[in-house]
Amino acid sequence: KAMDVTKATKTQIFTVAMVLFIMIYSVPLMWSIVVVNGHFDFHEDLLIKQQEQHKTFQTRRELKAGAASGGDKAGATRSDATPTKEQAEGAGSAGGKHDLKDSGCDRYERVLA
Repeated sequence: KAMDVTKATKTQIFTVAMVLFIMIYSVPLMWSIVVVNGHFDFHEDLLIKQQEQHKTFQTRRELKAGAASGGDKAGATRSDATPTKEQAEGAGSAGGKHDLKDSGCDRYERVLA
């Protein structure tokens, strides 16, 4: 049985027009997303390197702030989550995995996993 287009209601015509409009809009949008994801896949190590650099610099700032505020007292008030100076210096040469952990970093790693 063939469908008679002349008997289509306004709602049916509007629905077809909206589907076509959404397809015309969404196909280029999806292509843009594919291109951006391709760039992220190609440069996936950039985010990891930036995260490691951020952790190293943050640790150095915390160590400077601790040394400036009280010397040995800073070591006594430092929590277990804050790395020691030896851990901070070894972070650059650890090659990726190291003991520099903070709550923001832990959240970031959970997002990546």
